[in-house]
Amino acid sequence: MATAMLLGSAAMAQAVSITLTDNLTTKGDTLEYAFSALPLSDGGPGTLTIATNGDGPVPGIDLDGTLEYFDVFFDSSTSLGRYECSTANDGGTLIPGASGGIDCQFSFDITISAGGLATALADGSALVRLVMGPQVNDFGEGDGIDVTLSYDEIAAVPLPASAWLLLAGLGAIALRRRQG
Repeated sequence: MATAMLLGSAAMAQAVSITLTDNLTTKGDTLEYAFSALPLSDGGPGTLTIATNGDGPVPGIDLDGTLEYFDVFFDSSTSLGRYECSTANDGGTLIPGASGGIDCQFSFDITISAGGLATALADGSALVRLVMGPQVNDFGEGDGIDVTLSYDEIAAVPLPASAWLLLAGLGAIALRRRQG
């Protein structure tokens, strides 16, 4: 009976989705996104969504020429690739759906492996870095990029289920004492 109560009230994993913003301030800038107080994952993979956010007078990032790209690092050291908006001049991946040439606008997802996510979340934090190529320039516009970290957190056994189990156990002990 106690097992049925526990199974009947089992918790579902909750989705975690946190967005942080950083803006370019200098040529060849490095943008850092420090995610903190993160719950553990449910053992599945996660997703990073990287998107221009329209900050500045002209939305988009200058990523259309040689040495204009950005490298993505997860949890500081794990490289998730090099990305660019034009014809992949620098050995990077052409950003899917990017538009705008010199003022490239984009939004794309990168999958984080289950193991990589679990390792990063072990201390409750994760650092994402976007290292811009040496020719990426915001021309004083304050261009911004949002990074969203999404995953499912581990499901906890709800306290009411635990309380019912405790009460059932105490009841069983009391019943045995009375019979004995």
